Amino acid sequence: MMRRVVVLLPLLLVFSATTTACGSDGHTIVVSDLRIPAPPSPDVANAYMTIRNTASESDTLLSATSDASQSAEVHLTMHVGAQERMMPTGPLIIKSGRTLRLAPSDRHLMLNRLTRTLRVGDHVEVTLQFLHAGTIRLTVPVVAFS
Repeated sequence: MMRRVVVLLPLLLVFSATTTACGSDGHTIVVSDLRIPAPPSPDVANAYMTIRNTASESDTLLSATSDASQSAEVHLTMHVGAQERMMPTGPLIIKSGRTLRLAPSDRHLMLNRLTRTLRVGDHVEVTLQFLHAGTIRLTVPVVAFS
């Protein structure tokens, strides 16, 4: 696991990690750009990241868990008229050589029923389960909401 610290502004420190997992069958997933904006609600939070499949075959994100929530699932934000609605996506296929971004107003990892208050500077353990690459454990920083 490779980690690096990046200073964006003199008073703003952002933890950035890149995690690579390689399954027994050679499937490789690279996860980077990890962050959870400090949630305005005490009940839910969104986790964002970039997931890249560098393997020669597709892989599937089957599930996610978090030490800060009772459940975690990938949601897709849909715009219906002037309203935003979020729907669970179920398993996500990431084709060979492709990148999946979990980002605001798009797909994101929804952490439901938070078990603790998340504040800027905290870290949340998130575990992603892939069909081929297996289990990837991540430490995701809580950052300022922007």
